[in-house]
Amino acid sequence: MHELSIARSLIDLASEYAAENRSRGVDHIFVRLGVLSGMLRPLNFCFTSASKGTVCEGATLDIEEVPVTVKCTHCGQTGVPVNRHSLRCPKCFSSAIKIVTGNEMQLVSIKVKPTRTSDEHSV
Repeated sequence: MHELSIARSLIDLASEYAAENRSRGVDHIFVRLGVLSGMLRPLNFCFTSASKGTVCEGATLDIEEVPVTVKCTHCGQTGVPVNRHSLRCPKCFSSAIKIVTGNEMQLVSIKVKPTRTSDEHSV
């Protein structure tokens, strides 16, 4: 499962960041994910189970879906393809295109819980 290894990598990165900042845990992980990856639902599902028992347990995984845009090598047009399943130029319908956006995955930010204050007690 490719998405499970990605979920674990996100958890590892967020856990490292939380430890470096002496945080009590992770609240949110913000990710940009291209729609061509096909991993929106699987990543959400895997993240929940992979985060159990970690500082990321209970954290929200916020995913911004990045739409597909293409650049036509024939006419130079950049835009949304005719449809997602047939990546053709929106102007001349050529299939000679390069994908500009829609297949990326980017960790944007990690929001951690505040550090413990001296007034707090461990139970």
